[in-house]
Amino acid sequence: MAVIIEDIKATVTLPDDTVINLTSAEITGTPSISSQCVSNSGFELGAVCSAQLSMSVKLSGVNRYKMIGASVKVQIFKNNAWHNAGIFNVTSASRYRDIITISASDNMIWLDKSAYSTDENSKIVNLIAEYLKTQRTIYQALKYIVETAGGLQLAHTQA
Repeated sequence: MAVIIEDIKATVTLPDDTVINLTSAEITGTPSISSQCVSNSGFELGAVCSAQLSMSVKLSGVNRYKMIGASVKVQIFKNNAWHNAGIFNVTSASRYRDIITISASDNMIWLDKSAYSTDENSKIVNLIAEYLKTQRTIYQALKYIVETAGGLQLAHTQA
């Protein structure tokens, strides 16, 4: 079933907390959001279905390096209402004149157990598991997962 999108807008929050509101006038070409839950070579158990955003925007006065690490909240207008299409973190950006093309991953990637890095002792560590170890309460761990990884806010405070 095809979904006809009537309009699109995005709110970009740069790493320095500068907020840029984009309308369809600044969003050039056709933005795309794609996801792949399993690899092409086999079925994976426990994988996270993460979405990828590719979008070009017309911006003057913004250095492409400032876009890397930015948060992009995308909304689409269909059936006479605005709908959230996801919150993405910019992982790469390229620039040609005043057009910046970004690639971004949604926050579900933080829940993927394959999000590993190398620590100072050259040991492979799970970034999520390591961060959650430092949280002293269940509330702090949930707050991290919901707010940082999920892009949402908790409705309650810690008692």
